[in-house]
Amino acid sequence: MNNILTYCHFLEDKQIAGIEIFSSSENLMIYNLVIIKKERSKLFIKAEYHDIASSETLIKYLPKGIPVCLVLTGKGTLHRKLESRGNENDMVIMNKVLPNVSMNEFYVVRTQINDEEELIAMTRKTYIEKIVNELLNLGIHLVDLKIGPGCMVSVIPLLSQELDEIRSAHYRILKNNSQILDIIPVNDDDVPSDTIIIGDDSINTTSLSAFCSCLQYLAVGKNRSSSDILPIRNSFIEHLHFKAVRLMGWGLLILLFSTLLLNYLLYEHYSKKYQELFLEVAEYNDLIEKYKSLDKELKEKKELLEELGMLKPSRVSLYADRIAAGLMDGIKLTSLGINPLIEKSALTQTLDFANNTIDITGIAYKSTILNDWMKILKKYDWVKEIDGFHYGIDIENNNQSCFELKMTVY
Repeated sequence: MNNILTYCHFLEDKQIAGIEIFSSSENLMIYNLVIIKKERSKLFIKAEYHDIASSETLIKYLPKGIPVCLVLTGKGTLHRKLESRGNENDMVIMNKVLPNVSMNEFYVVRTQINDEEELIAMTRKTYIEKIVNELLNLGIHLVDLKIGPGCMVSVIPLLSQELDEIRSAHYRILKNNSQILDIIPVNDDDVPSDTIIIGDDSINTTSLSAFCSCLQYLAVGKNRSSSDILPIRNSFIEHLHFKAVRLMGWGLLILLFSTLLLNYLLYEHYSKKYQELFLEVAEYNDLIEKYKSLDKELKEKKELLEELGMLKPSRVSLYADRIAAGLMDGIKLTSLGINPLIEKSALTQTLDFANNTIDITGIAYKSTILNDWMKILKKYDWVKEIDGFHYGIDIENNNQSCFELKMTVY
């Protein structure tokens, strides 16, 4: 059904139900149910169920935890139209309807129907408590209770002003514009089945009392019940507690889910970071191993070059230049070996050199000239010693005077 009401802004529950319990002349209980759904600031009739024969069947149609407005009509309820006097209390009104009755035995509901009159609805407390306890035992959340047809007053401003009569399932309401003139019961065998126009929408007349009980409850405002009947007040407070606990439960559930989701996202984030860092560490470990291998290779090569004397400044040209510059007349060099080869290993194919050693051979015409030249060589600061001196006549070389020198340098 389309929009029913647009002026209500205080509905906390997403759904609310209205139940009319009509007691027939044969003491049969007939249940009419209407379920109203709220969407933003508008109300829609979600479902209607008519002529339900038992409360056990009723509970099958009722969503769990939904607040319920109850209206009692038919046998067991009494209503009278009296002149409205605001200074009269319920006891005075009750004695006008039923003289000499006890206030402790009846509930009284007063509804202003026009400027001069009010509708008085009465029923025994035992009757109400029996019905209320039965519904509460079924787990129904009762939040408000109306007695008689007075709740239908709330729908009058929403109806067309041209209507002179409204017919619900069990009552005829005579009106003039927005004023109710009279409310007349309808016989059980004269129950209508029609629709009534409310603005641009319509509702089945069988659901009118149940719908009006919801409408009157909503008009009071959020978290308030217009009923002063103690069992209903207690049920209403329990419903508020139920909503608060449910809201807290959902809040805790959302908080727990959010915490789990955050933990999952953090785990995914740091797990990904861990994998990335693990791969980086593995790469760095490989680089470190390569570095150690290259460093070891470098040290080995450096040691080899140091053994070969190749890391020191090359002084080969210096030695050769100084030796040649100091030659004296009468001396002729035949060979000059700087760091000469000692031997070649047949196993390793490596070459061994006599480092810091200079081998000199030549011809000297006089031994005195050779001695003077050796003295000149010893004066050089890079000459450590001269040994291995040999001087003699080489018969194979035309009886020339030949010499051999082994010079050690720094």
